[in-house]
Amino acid sequence: MGPKSGLTKESSPDSVFNRYLGEELRTNRQEGLQRAIEECPHQDMYLRSGHAGDVEEIDRLGHLVSYRFADRIFYKSKEPYSDNNTHIQIFEPYDVHSSEDAPVELETRAVAIDLYHGDDPAGHLIVFRLGYSGEPIGKNNLSLGDTARFGAIVNEDGHIQPIVIDKNVEKTVVHSQLTREDPTSENGERVDAELKTNFTADIDISAIDESDDLHEAVLAEIDRFIEACAPEGAAQ
Repeated sequence: MGPKSGLTKESSPDSVFNRYLGEELRTNRQEGLQRAIEECPHQDMYLRSGHAGDVEEIDRLGHLVSYRFADRIFYKSKEPYSDNNTHIQIFEPYDVHSSEDAPVELETRAVAIDLYHGDDPAGHLIVFRLGYSGEPIGKNNLSLGDTARFGAIVNEDGHIQPIVIDKNVEKTVVHSQLTREDPTSENGERVDAELKTNFTADIDISAIDESDDLHEAVLAEIDRFIEACAPEGAAQ
């Protein structure tokens, strides 16, 4: 189709431009985030994870990440008993601000945990942690699911999946169901009885759907982190 073709005008060229700009933004964000993780000032922390790990909270979160995000784990498969098999980066604060509701200044840091497929690097779990200005951070106060709730799974190919971590989540597991045919129901059957277990999960992680406003909010926070650490890679 030529530039003057009626077919071009009727084939929604604006949609093509928007797709191009959207892909360019995603590429810039992915490259900028990787650069920020590699170059931003940070403290390295190494923990024993997996079997009898240093921090039970991190072990439980690691199991959930493995289950829900394509078998990604916090340590190399060949090093499940290593003393320092989980690598965590605690970045310098990239945002410090005061609030009328808080007696101290608040700061935001990024925390990144290396992910692996077997023994191969498979990206990072990155979480944004809210704390007070100058707050010391160690393995026992990462505040995952508390003031460090939102972040993303960053795949080895750069794909970013926003996530949320919560604590004390009510869960239900259905073990079996007794059903009967019901032509009036949408799927043609009705549940007469079921065996299920209700429990409270100490910690939980889930992907944030693109239709949720929090999805865009996490991407915007990633852009703020990039802008502070690697401004040439920030999404425009």
